[in-house]
Amino acid sequence: MPEVAVPQREHEPLEIAERILTNMPDIGYGRTLASYSPSMDTISMPCPEWFESREEFYGALWHECAHGTEESHSSGLDCPPSRNYLQGIDVPLAGQP
Repeated sequence: MPEVAVPQREHEPLEIAERILTNMPDIGYGRTLASYSPSMDTISMPCPEWFESREEFYGALWHECAHGTEESHSSGLDCPPSRNYLQGIDVPLAGQP
């Protein structure tokens, strides 16, 4: 089987994103796919350097984090957030100084 070339770039973390992540479920890096495990309340992610850009990385990560906010993991529809991951985090909103 031929070797698969994994793109490598230097990951430049976004400070605000990393602050928010401190309240998220446990995140394991180095996996081949991005996924959320509701039974373990954990996120599995490829290494940040494997993504084409940090925006692509954080987009995939936020997608998985969103699964952890669902009240019912079975339907995923009309489920209010069961956790407030932003509690205690000062997140500036667009248009605010």
